[in-house]
Amino acid sequence: FGRSGAAPRGDVLELGCGRGLPGLWALRNGAARVAFSDFDSAVLEDLTRADAARLSSTGAAFFYAGDWRGLPDALRRDGFGTFPLVLSAETAYREDTAEELAAAGAAA
Repeated sequence: FGRSGAAPRGDVLELGCGRGLPGLWALRNGAARVAFSDFDSAVLEDLTRADAARLSSTGAAFFYAGDWRGLPDALRRDGFGTFPLVLSAETAYREDTAEELAAAGAAA
């Protein structure tokens, strides 16, 4: 996106977001809504949510903590459909986690 000059539009999902820097970049650069997802609720509350609140953006941020298996239903409850852009970086370190990540991405 950065090099091509294109900006994210519509909804963006960041899986295993941690601090959420890619999602925050998308939110700052035109995404309508960004769904941040991480297993660690403390990281989401203490860091990601706080950073998103400080960001000057017209988009909306949503936060989901916990296992990815429940993520598709939680996203649908909040009115999300499919995502034109799914972000993830350094997220899966074990084979079983990689399979769950792939399933969550496929459902998005």
